[in-house]
Formats: sequence, C-alpha cells, structure tokens
Amino acid sequence: VSSSTTIDDVFADTFIVHNKVSINMTIFFIFSPFLLFYSEFHENIANIIMEVNFINNNLVYFFNNINSLGWIPVLERGYGSSGLLFENLIGLQNNCLQIADYNGYEIKVRSMTSKFPITLFSMCFNNKDFDELRCFVDRYGVKNRTYNVKTMSVIIRANRYNSWGKNLKFKLVCDRNKKKIFLLVCHSNGKIIEKKCYWDFEEINRILINKVANLCVISCFWRKRFGFNFVKFIDINFFSLINFERFLECIEKGTIFVKIKCGVHKSGKYEGLPYYHGIEFQVNYEDLLQLFLQKK
Repeated sequence: VSSSTTIDDVFADTFIVHNKVSINMTIFFIFSPFLLFYSEFHENIANIIMEVNFINNNLVYFFNNINSLGWIPVLERGYGSSGLLFENLIGLQNNCLQIADYNGYEIKVRSMTSKFPITLFSMCFNNKDFDELRCFVDRYGVKNRTYNVKTMSVIIRANRYNSWGKNLKFKLVCDRNKKKIFLLVCHSNGKIIEKKCYWDFEEINRILINKVANLCVISCFWRKRFGFNFVKFIDINFFSLINFERFLECIEKGTIFVKIKCGVHKSGKYEGLPYYHGIEFQVNYEDLLQLFLQKK
C-alpha cells in the first residue's frame, strides 16, 4: 500500500478498527478476508508517519500525510476521540501532563460540526490533587438516584452567576490583589455560602507557559458509513499565547470559563463508583483570537 492510498479507495470493502474490535458476526464473515490486509495497511500507515517524523519532525508534515489518507475509521465517536486518534497516529501516548504535546505545541482537534469548546488545560483546586474536588462535589453535588453518588456537571464564568441544583449559584471571582481566581458559592438569594476554593495566578501562568504557549488546532469532519464512524482531518492552524494579562481579561469577560464534571461509572467493574473528569479551563473556538495570535 503506497502513501497515496486513501481510505476512500477501499473503505467500501473493509475497515480498520482502532484499540479494540467489536463487530457482529455478519460483518465479520463479510469482511474477514480483508482483515489481514488491513492489519498490514494500518501498520504501513504507522510506518509512513514515523518515517515522516524521523525526516521532518514537523506537525505540518504529519498533518499533510494523515490528510492524504482521507476518511479514517474510528471505533467510537465521542468527546476527544478525534484528538486521541490524531495523537495516536503520530505516535503520542494519551497523557494528562501539564506540558505541550509535541515540540512545544499543544494539539487540539475540533469537529467542524460541533460546538464543543476547546479545553486549554485542567487544574485542581488550591494547587492540590482531586481531594479538594471530591470534597466540593460531596458538599454541592446532585445525588444520582440509581447509584446514590453525588455528581456534578456545570460551567462557571466570572461575568455572571451560573445556577446549580435547586438553590445554588456559582461564579468565578478574579482577585488581582490576592492573585487568585476564587470559586464563589452562593444561595439563590445572593447570600455567600463559601469562597475558599481557588486557583493561584502563579500556578496558572506556569501551566499556560508550559502547555499552551503555542497551540496547534486541527479541524475535522465526521461521517458514518456501514454502521462505522469515519473522521477526516482537513485543516491545521497555529496560534501563540498573547500573555497572562490577556488570560485574566478573558476570565473576567467570561470568554474563558471553567467546567467541573464529575460523574459515575454506569457499567464495568467500577459500576456505581464516582468518576472525576476534573476541572477544565475552556474557550470556544470562535473566541481563540481573544487569547492567541494566529501564526501564518
């Protein structure tokens, strides 16, 4: 299989499945003669990309090579799945490190038809681990009736209150004197309940510099054929962070917001146990240029 071969050339005949295989027997018998061929094809994709990596060490070359593959099958379509696929194709392992993904660039993949915001970075309360988040969810989470576990999924901004539960509302407070961003918890009548969870300016700035000083945003399209999801990477753009002051201004205007998401495992060996997705600082794609400069 040559580097110019696209998925479209043959995807009517067979498919590639990433990470795990889950197909019904009918599809298996139809496509089984082609599975070995596509195992070799998938290996060739990896070899081509790694060769490009060795020669060019450049995200543009990575993108052009992957773009030439056309529509690439993905086992499941979900939040972040296209980003994980792209990173896997260029040899990156999934991680939660507070450093950029590749050569000083943080890679973000967005769907052209999705309104999901871009996650800049994740950061726990008070520069600590998940313990503070667990305590916060225990205090203010909503109980899942099936599993009797507190859960929370809420977006919080500084320019307005966000209602939560029956009688609570949350808001970010950017305190420039104390150099912290606080999470203000109030009763619906306006009475302050607490203001003790925070993110420290110095730590936020450190993460910004180490992780998203340079951003690579890749756009993609999704489609479904023969019951399988396919993704095509179509565009790549590069951005550089303006400065920390601009970040704070974006927080104050509500352009950058915080998402807290803590759920519960609904199946598998961890069924019924809480799942802490974490705390994410996010921005909508159309607002990126308020925080970044686009590189040419």
